[in-house]
Amino acid sequence: MKSMILENIRWIFSGIGVVIIVSLWTYFKRRRRRQQESTLVGSQAEPIHRPLGAGTSLPPHAQIIDTFEAVRIIKAAPILQQDAIAKHYEGTRVDCTGTLDYMAKWVDNNLRLDIEMWSKDPPLTRASIVFYVGPTEYTGLGLLKKGDPVRVSGIIDHASSVGFTLKDAKLISYGSGQK
Repeated sequence: MKSMILENIRWIFSGIGVVIIVSLWTYFKRRRRRQQESTLVGSQAEPIHRPLGAGTSLPPHAQIIDTFEAVRIIKAAPILQQDAIAKHYEGTRVDCTGTLDYMAKWVDNNLRLDIEMWSKDPPLTRASIVFYVGPTEYTGLGLLKKGDPVRVSGIIDHASSVGFTLKDAKLISYGSGQK
């Protein structure tokens, strides 16, 4: 065995040398690609729309973002980056129109409403908007049925790849008569 190794020492070391060179080349190539990908992801993670800053005043029904585009951007991100990208939308004012999907009595005599919206353009995207309102502020809420149209304005409190939760929500119109 020892003599076989000594007879083939040049071949063994030349093979190992090639493996070492190829391994180093692959390592540096992968390292460079990872650096390029992290730079690309960092630039994609920049917010498309900045949240409202303190002292910023907008009309109460100003639409700052395209709700479906925001959901698409969050969904398109790598799974572990979706939360970070979604945070960029928090604090942004939206004006959304959808159909009532769910309504229930909630804490402090408030009502929780969930509306769903479907994009008109491909790819078809569903966005869910959740918000809370006081039932005494809006007459006829108890008469709403699933599928009735609802328009709401509010500030995004939480964003995700499926939709938004709003704070300071104001119902603009609701029901088949659009009150």
